Amino acid sequence: MTTFISMVLFVAIVLYLPGLFVASFFFRDGIVAIAVAPLLSFALLAVIGVFFHSVGISSEWWMLVISAVVLSFIVFLFRNVATGPKEVSIASGIDWRTVIPYVLLGMLITGIFFVGSLAGFSSFAQLFDNASHLNGIKAMANGGNYSILAFDSFTGEELGSGISPSGASTHFYPAAWHLVTALALAAFGVSAAFAENASLFVMVGVVFPVSMWLLLVKVFEGNRKLILCGSVCTLAFSAFPWYFLVFGPLYSNLAAFAVVPIAIFITITVVESCCLGHVGIRDGLIVLAMGASLASLQPNAVFSVVVLSAPFCIGTIMKLLVERGISIKRRTVVSIAAIGLVLIVWVLLWMAPPLSTTVTYPWPAIEGKCQAVIDVATLALRSNVPQLVLGLLVFAGAIYCILKKNNRALVVSYGICALMFFICVTSDGTVRSLVDGFWYNDAYRIAALVALAGIPLSAIGLYAVCNSLGKLFHLICKGSFDDRVPFVAVLLLAIALLYSTGGVFSQKIGYYTPFGDIQNRLDWLGSSDTRRYAVDEEEFVCRALDLIGDDNKGVLNIPYDGSVFAYGADGMETVYRGYFSYGGDSEKPESILLRTSLVDIAYDDEVKEAARLMNVGYVLKLDSGGLGAEESTLDDDQAVYAESEFQGINSINDDTPGFDLVLSEGDMRLYRIAF
Repeated sequence: MTTFISMVLFVAIVLYLPGLFVASFFFRDGIVAIAVAPLLSFALLAVIGVFFHSVGISSEWWMLVISAVVLSFIVFLFRNVATGPKEVSIASGIDWRTVIPYVLLGMLITGIFFVGSLAGFSSFAQLFDNASHLNGIKAMANGGNYSILAFDSFTGEELGSGISPSGASTHFYPAAWHLVTALALAAFGVSAAFAENASLFVMVGVVFPVSMWLLLVKVFEGNRKLILCGSVCTLAFSAFPWYFLVFGPLYSNLAAFAVVPIAIFITITVVESCCLGHVGIRDGLIVLAMGASLASLQPNAVFSVVVLSAPFCIGTIMKLLVERGISIKRRTVVSIAAIGLVLIVWVLLWMAPPLSTTVTYPWPAIEGKCQAVIDVATLALRSNVPQLVLGLLVFAGAIYCILKKNNRALVVSYGICALMFFICVTSDGTVRSLVDGFWYNDAYRIAALVALAGIPLSAIGLYAVCNSLGKLFHLICKGSFDDRVPFVAVLLLAIALLYSTGGVFSQKIGYYTPFGDIQNRLDWLGSSDTRRYAVDEEEFVCRALDLIGDDNKGVLNIPYDGSVFAYGADGMETVYRGYFSYGGDSEKPESILLRTSLVDIAYDDEVKEAARLMNVGYVLKLDSGGLGAEESTLDDDQAVYAESEFQGINSINDDTPGFDLVLSEGDMRLYRIAF
């Protein structure tokens, strides 16, 4: 526990300290600078990582951290040059203490549901995408290459030795979150999974709530009660961040969406400056830094900011035109022109060749139109578990905004995201690609947009309920009590209703509350019964590592038997570190030969040469019994690939010539290649 807390503090410092100095260059208000800090820290660390790699520096973790702090402090020293930092146009006298419930509730809820579901701090989600996450984080920390432009699951030394199955060079990947996590791994020397969990706790429990607080302070113009209502609703949507933890898992997209509220805040602030004629070089610089940060985390976050902030920005422009006495006809023309410009840029980017693979990603239509409408109305979205209380709050918030003629942009943003989700789950083809393609046509990511747009509305809905009950209590009790009593009582009741797991009662009747469902899914991920890389297999790998010792040879493996996680979790230098880290035009002919014909190494000189060129000396089999064996942990959905694509490894047994048995237990084997 002490190490986990220390790592959480380390990640928080890395995310907030460098960015704080840079944010103070742009914003005069200290609490605003603190809230903006993580967005800028991601950008700064990514740029430094790219620079060090480009000049051939293999970085220690402290080199990046110290460089980021020093560089950001130099920027801070210039904060009073010219006009000085920007005064943010939020209500004066904002109570900074309203951020406290966001942090406390964020850490408490994340601790209960996320940390509480872990089977130890080094446990991890054994899902498809997490092989790439863990192996990439491990390679970053081991190799000292923190460049997002040269991301790989292998260190530079390993690539030079030849054990990678691909002949392709390293590539760009939006790995800014991986970078921060790798710094924690390198600093504490724990497992990649341990560092991953600490980093996720900070992103979900601290960064996202504080980011949302900043946006709501802006949108609600300092209304203290409204802002406090937002603290209750921020983590209440199952679609985000919780389903990003149980599907994929979409960790890098989670980190990107966690800072999207900051980016929306910056976008609205800059547009206001432009409309008032106060735009300056600092506005351009912070927009550039914002874009770099989002692109380094997950590029679809840029498009998310466009979708969520466009109604606010257009509303700001229209308000200014009204104040200047511009006719309704001209305002309409300006409005249409602004929307048209956004759509033209959108279509041009959609047509851009580099994004073609993303926008045409082949997710099928998954729901009928009626069911999709029900899912949006009840906020079931991709969970299939209705969030009825939260849905009513969102609906109440939307009605409140319409009737009060205030914050109608929130309703427009939510409507756009809901329509995007409807199109995403009910159709496929060009229209869906154009609307949802930047998010891989993935309903989980679009559902997260619905959640981000719904948080402010749910806060308004909760605020309306608090006000209504407060008036009712006043009428009944004739004002003989403190106004804060019914307000706090409703907030506590909302917390109980929104975050209840239902407990034993839900299990007996077979119905789970939204957070009961989330808890079950997180518990399932941490359960030893669901592991493909089983506990006994991981223990076997650790014993195998002791026997391999300092022998700098790669280990041939079949990724579908769980060994896809052996490098990221335990540091074994396996060859196949992804479920599909083979095949395609980039795979080396040596890798193809070893996958298909390694069993013949005693008789085939070409296979011997391939083993030499790839610097492999061992073979690991964690499911030698194969598919159907009682003790097998092979992924049934992928096991066919273990038999069809890895027959050269799969066919090896204790009697195969050319292989010495080093370690054996149950259906697990480690062989040394004898040539």
